[in-house]
Amino acid sequence: MSIVLLVGVLGVICIFGSMVLAGLGIWTLAIKKDSLPKWGIALWLLIVLAGIILIVGGLSLLGIFGNLV
Repeated sequence: MSIVLLVGVLGVICIFGSMVLAGLGIWTLAIKKDSLPKWGIALWLLIVLAGIILIVGGLSLLGIFGNLV
Protein backbone atom coordinates (compact mmCIF):
# COMPACT_ATOMS: atom_id res chain seq x y z
CA MET A 1 0.00 0.00 0.00
CA SER A 2 1.26 3.43 -0.87
CA ILE A 3 2.26 5.91 1.83
CA VAL A 4 0.01 8.53 0.24
CA LEU A 5 -3.03 6.28 0.53
CA LEU A 6 -2.13 5.33 4.08
CA VAL A 7 -1.78 8.95 5.21
CA GLY A 8 -5.00 9.85 3.38
CA VAL A 9 -6.94 7.15 5.20
CA LEU A 10 -5.38 8.26 8.49
CA GLY A 11 -6.41 11.86 7.77
CA VAL A 12 -10.01 10.88 7.09
CA ILE A 13 -10.12 8.78 10.26
CA CYS A 14 -8.68 11.69 12.26
CA ILE A 15 -11.25 14.16 10.91
CA PHE A 16 -14.23 11.89 11.60
CA GLY A 17 -12.80 10.92 14.99
CA SER A 18 -12.48 14.56 15.98
CA MET A 19 -16.08 15.18 14.95
CA VAL A 20 -17.19 12.30 17.17
CA LEU A 21 -15.12 13.61 20.11
CA ALA A 22 -16.47 17.14 19.67
CA GLY A 23 -20.02 15.78 19.52
CA LEU A 24 -19.40 13.79 22.67
CA GLY A 25 -18.13 16.94 24.39
CA ILE A 26 -21.23 18.91 23.37
CA TRP A 27 -23.49 16.05 24.47
CA THR A 28 -21.74 15.96 27.84
CA LEU A 29 -22.25 19.69 28.24
CA ALA A 30 -25.96 19.31 27.47
CA ILE A 31 -26.56 16.31 29.75
CA LYS A 32 -24.27 16.88 32.74
CA LYS A 33 -25.12 20.49 33.62
CA ASP A 34 -25.68 19.72 37.31
CA SER A 35 -22.37 17.89 37.79
CA LEU A 36 -20.27 20.02 35.46
CA PRO A 37 -17.53 20.88 38.00
CA LYS A 38 -16.70 17.16 38.23
CA TRP A 39 -16.67 16.79 34.47
CA GLY A 40 -15.01 20.14 33.71
CA ILE A 41 -11.41 19.01 33.37
CA ALA A 42 -12.28 15.85 31.44
CA LEU A 43 -14.55 17.83 29.14
CA TRP A 44 -11.86 20.40 28.35
CA LEU A 45 -9.34 17.63 27.69
CA LEU A 46 -11.85 15.97 25.35
CA ILE A 47 -12.41 19.19 23.41
CA VAL A 48 -8.66 19.92 23.20
CA LEU A 49 -8.01 16.36 22.00
CA ALA A 50 -10.71 16.75 19.34
CA GLY A 51 -9.09 19.99 18.18
CA ILE A 52 -5.64 18.44 17.97
CA ILE A 53 -6.94 15.44 16.04
CA LEU A 54 -8.85 17.73 13.67
CA ILE A 55 -5.74 19.81 12.99
CA VAL A 56 -3.57 16.73 12.39
CA GLY A 57 -6.17 15.18 10.09
CA GLY A 58 -6.62 18.40 8.15
CA LEU A 59 -2.89 18.90 7.72
CA SER A 60 -2.39 15.34 6.55
CA LEU A 61 -5.18 15.66 4.00
CA LEU A 62 -3.82 19.03 2.90
CA GLY A 63 -0.39 17.47 2.45
CA ILE A 64 -1.81 14.61 0.41
CA PHE A 65 -3.94 16.75 -1.87
CA GLY A 66 -1.13 19.30 -2.15
CA ASN A 67 1.15 16.55 -3.48
CA LEU A 68 -1.46 15.22 -5.88
CA VAL A 69 -2.29 18.59 -7.47
